[in-house]
Amino acid sequence: METFVGIALTVCGYTAVGSALMIAGTASMLCAALGLVLKDSSYAQASAKQGTLPLLSLIFIIIALLV
Repeated sequence: METFVGIALTVCGYTAVGSALMIAGTASMLCAALGLVLKDSSYAQASAKQGTLPLLSLIFIIIALLV
C-alpha cells in the first residue's frame, strides 16, 4: 500500500517523501522473499519468484533518483 501512496506523492511533486515510501514498500517485499529462503532453502524457487519484481523495482527507483 505504501508503494502506491509513494507513487502518487511522487507524481504530485513530493519526490523525497514519495521515494522514501516506494523504497520502504519494495524493500519490505524483498525482505519477505529473503526471509522465506532463509527460513528453509526448499523455498528458494518461490522466493526467487516473490523477490524478483521488488528487486527490479528498487534498482529502477534508485536509478531514477540518481538521474
